[in-house]
Amino acid sequence: PVPTLPPSAFSFCVEMPLPGDGQKLTLGYWSIRGLASPVRMMCLVAGVPLEFHSYPLHDKEGGGYDGSAWFAQDKPPLARINPLINLPYLIDGNVLITQSQPVYLYLARKCKMAGSTPDEEIKVEQTLAQVYDLRNALIDLVYGSLEDFEAKWESYLDSRAQSHFAKLEAWLEVMGTPFLAGDKPTVADFHCWEMVDVHDIFAKEKGKPSVLTKYPKLAKIHSAIKALPELASFWNDENGYKLKINNKMAHFK
Repeated sequence: PVPTLPPSAFSFCVEMPLPGDGQKLTLGYWSIRGLASPVRMMCLVAGVPLEFHSYPLHDKEGGGYDGSAWFAQDKPPLARINPLINLPYLIDGNVLITQSQPVYLYLARKCKMAGSTPDEEIKVEQTLAQVYDLRNALIDLVYGSLEDFEAKWESYLDSRAQSHFAKLEAWLEVMGTPFLAGDKPTVADFHCWEMVDVHDIFAKEKGKPSVLTKYPKLAKIHSAIKALPELASFWNDENGYKLKINNKMAHFK
């Protein structure tokens, strides 16, 4: 069962009150785009109030990073409620959910973007997992050693990432739908949007061809979501799209 929270559970979180009915949900994550950006976009489009509680990393004197706002302050008491606690987490009333895929799917159901039929739900879950595989491949590269990053970034962009995009492009071709699960965007499309956008930025930074030119069906998803009027303010938001993509220790930010 999903851990539930006693009424006083968040008395230790000065700026994280327990929301009641009709109040905003709270999403906790690092102060980066990362895994938070897709669901923040989805909630904006769906009109679901979502408060982003961000955790910064600070440079430490002598090297390293200080993440005590999460590790020392909020994580220990949250772990007493949900021992699986990690970032991202989601608070909805007296419910605390952690791990990215459960958070994504919970919010997707809340936003009515988890698929409108059993067939679409299965498509959402499959494509969301495929996009997450792509995300993990990128994370392995950019958070590994600098030596590995310098040795592998080109082959990653030229080959490893391409294999994931090719699968998603072929899926769209076979399904014959404009979005990954049907005629409307779902949580899988928002995560796919983020990965296409991030890889496009990465490729341009390294002087490589844009992902958008090679995969026209993915490019259409990217342009369709970018044009949604509910997201107009997100693109210039210093606490939204303008955040760094990855955290401070990453070799591509």
